[in-house]
Amino acid sequence: MTGYLDQYGSDYDFDKDESWSMGSPPIQKGFTNFWGGQTSFWGFEDYETKHKRKIIEKTASIFEDLTGNRIHINMNGEKTNISSDGSDYNLDVNPNDAEDEIKTKTRVERALSHILANSPIAEMNIIANRETMSLRKQYNYQTEAIISSFKTIFDSLEDRRSQFIYGEQYTGAGIRFNEARKVEGKEFEGIPEDPITALKMSEKGRNDLVEKSKFKAVIPYVQKADRTTEKGVAKLTRDCYKKVVEPWLKDLLEKMDKFQQQQNQCTQKQNENNKAQQRARDEQAQESSTEPSDSEEQDKSKPPSKALEELENEGIELSNKSQKLYDETNKIGTELNKGFAQHTYENDHTNFTQSDKKKQNLDGMDLDKVDLSKEEKEAEGQLEEMEKALDGLAEADDGGSGFTPERHYNNVTFAKNIPMESSYKFIDQQSARKLSRIFKKIQASTKMMLSDEGTEIDTEALIDAKIKGYGDFMRDDETTVGFDIVISVDESGSMGGNRMHAVKKLTATMMKALEEIPSVHVQVIGWTGGMTIRHINKLNEVDNLHATGGTPFAGAIAYSTKYVLGLKSRRKLFFMVTDAEIDDYEVDVAQKALAHMKKHKVKCVGIYIGHENIPPMLGEVFGDDRCIGFRDVTKFKDFVVYDVARMVQRYLKGGS
Repeated sequence: MTGYLDQYGSDYDFDKDESWSMGSPPIQKGFTNFWGGQTSFWGFEDYETKHKRKIIEKTASIFEDLTGNRIHINMNGEKTNISSDGSDYNLDVNPNDAEDEIKTKTRVERALSHILANSPIAEMNIIANRETMSLRKQYNYQTEAIISSFKTIFDSLEDRRSQFIYGEQYTGAGIRFNEARKVEGKEFEGIPEDPITALKMSEKGRNDLVEKSKFKAVIPYVQKADRTTEKGVAKLTRDCYKKVVEPWLKDLLEKMDKFQQQQNQCTQKQNENNKAQQRARDEQAQESSTEPSDSEEQDKSKPPSKALEELENEGIELSNKSQKLYDETNKIGTELNKGFAQHTYENDHTNFTQSDKKKQNLDGMDLDKVDLSKEEKEAEGQLEEMEKALDGLAEADDGGSGFTPERHYNNVTFAKNIPMESSYKFIDQQSARKLSRIFKKIQASTKMMLSDEGTEIDTEALIDAKIKGYGDFMRDDETTVGFDIVISVDESGSMGGNRMHAVKKLTATMMKALEEIPSVHVQVIGWTGGMTIRHINKLNEVDNLHATGGTPFAGAIAYSTKYVLGLKSRRKLFFMVTDAEIDDYEVDVAQKALAHMKKHKVKCVGIYIGHENIPPMLGEVFGDDRCIGFRDVTKFKDFVVYDVARMVQRYLKGGS
């Protein structure tokens, strides 16, 4: 789904943002939180922390709307963690905990996913006590370890379930969760030697190692956790504990008891041996205290009596045996502790209770009667309901003021252009001729408009709609009308050299190709610095484009949106050309802007200058099929004639 969460669940990467000077994002109305916050020397929350908090608030506000409960945000947390008492939620955020390549945003989203999943974390404590009762009675000195094993199983499976639910609603988060698992999976080396570690490794994607262990039976439990309900994950936890973990625990604890009993017996024998040795020495000392005869003088040089020597040898054997038994017992204890060792990245929730409004009565539930196949179907229904709820929020939001571009930029400075003959040198004449022929051919023909109503089926569009799962495939005749092509160009400093050269070639070549087609107009909007805007409407002004300053991405796309929607043509095509890593700035603004333009029938295309591999978040914003990656200037002809022309041609023919 690319709906409400895509629109508001910002992909803004505040862990790597270096653009604080570009101005703060707009404050969202109707959302208030309490926070601790890091403070500057003067006692105020420092700018960077304040900026991050605003982004987190935007994401958290979605969950407030969904649940009707408040989320209190504390930006001064020791770690990123969520808790709940059944009504309000408390989100602690450590804005500096982005170690191990896992970003703060990902940690926040993983914590918030428990709200979306309505995780029964506190409720599982009751089930853990109930299901581990028999083993705890037998080995009461290991109560904490036994209960910990059950809770660890649940935490691993519930983390998987909650992240799957969030990822299904918001594909960007799903990508980040998978990447985080890969990072965390690197911590595990070698084949697991206990089922708890095996389960954690499987949850972190290390089935390659788990498959080689004797605990590979844990894998299906992790896989089934993706698509189930609260009841389903409770049953999976109980079954995994009873069938895999408890037998392992019982075997170890029986061995530990056996060794401890033997050690106790050995210790008792050692004590008896020590006493016997002492008696033997006392007897010798008593004998030596009397006046010795000549024969007794000779006896002093003799070795100790056979009885004492045997007792000393026996004592050495008992000591060695006791040490061996101690080592064996300690080895088992180490094995137990290794399985229960908690990793910090798993502790993203404490005292988390299900929402009072959607509470499940799990503590009194007979888990034997829970049908996992039915729970899977119910989980699908829950996902559909959640999607409808999110769509409803999106519609309600759009029904109000909608996206207001002016909120996302201010203090615009307009750069002046001068006619420059050097602009003409950027025209690729061969590509311009080819493009011109393509456009003229299309202009001379009748365009078939696709819609949900029409007089004829477009077979190609029908097949495409079947593949994508959506799309119109009925067509009506409509005479082709003129339209505007707007190219929004990143003029930041990183766009220098070959990148800006390629942009000038693109704009000059397209302007040349379309100069004889009066119904098609090409315009360029350059942007850089705080908010410096350059409008280019003539071919001889192209060489005014130059690379300098920062990257005000959010402000630029907001300004471009307002400009494009202000044009009078009936049809518009928008190109966004940049080398920016989109997640380095407010992507939620870009998503809202593009959604706003698409509602007004503007087709939007992203062009990533610098590499053929498109950054995931840029592909997510524009759509993988509406984003082009371009690096090699020597392949410019192919890029313009095939990639760009294909986008224009598809639009002119009525495609999406």
